[in-house]
Amino acid sequence: KEIRSHRFPASKDALQQFLTGIPNSECIVIIENCTMWRYAYNIIRELGYNIAYADANATKKLVSSKKTDKYDAKALADLKRANLLPELYIPSDEILKIRDTTHHLISLRRMIVKLKIKIKSELQKQGIKYSKNIYDSVGFYWLKTLKIDTITSLVKILEQIQKEEKIIQDKKNKLNSWEEELSKIENKLKKL
Repeated sequence: KEIRSHRFPASKDALQQFLTGIPNSECIVIIENCTMWRYAYNIIRELGYNIAYADANATKKLVSSKKTDKYDAKALADLKRANLLPELYIPSDEILKIRDTTHHLISLRRMIVKLKIKIKSELQKQGIKYSKNIYDSVGFYWLKTLKIDTITSLVKILEQIQKEEKIIQDKKNKLNSWEEELSKIENKLKKL
C-alpha cells in the first residue's frame, strides 16, 4: 500500500523528512536509475531502508507512456508488489570506487587525445613540420620554444592532465591490487 506521496526537493534533508515516521523494516524504497541514484541510495541506505534499484528503461516498456513522477511512483510500487520490477544490481562501494576511477581515467585519456589533435592542428595551421613523437619532455620543450601562445597554452594543459592521469592510474592500480587481495582472502575464508 502507498504510505506517503508528495514531491520534495532533491536534498538530504528533504529526503530524510519525507521518510520520517515510516518504519524502515516495513518499507522498500524504489529508486530508478538516473543521474542522482547513488546520492539517494547512500542516504536511504544510511537510514536503514531496504532499496530496490529499478531499471528505468525496462520499466518504461512495462507501464503506459504516461510519464509523471506520481504515476511512475505508483507504477513502480505496483510492479514491485507483483514481483515484476526489473531491478539492477548495485555493486559494493569498493567496486563502485574502482568503476568511478576507471571512468575518470578514461575521461582524462580522451582529453589528452583531443589536446594532442588540437596541438597538431595548430602546428599545421602555422605550416610547422613536426616529428611523430612531440609529446615527450623534449617535444614539449620544443613546442614551448615556438612561442605560439595557443600551442604553449595547450602544452601546459596537456602536461597537467598527463600528471593527473598518472596519479589516477596509480590510484586505480592500488584499488585493483586491493580488490585482488580481498578476493584471495575471501576465497581462503570459504575454504575454512
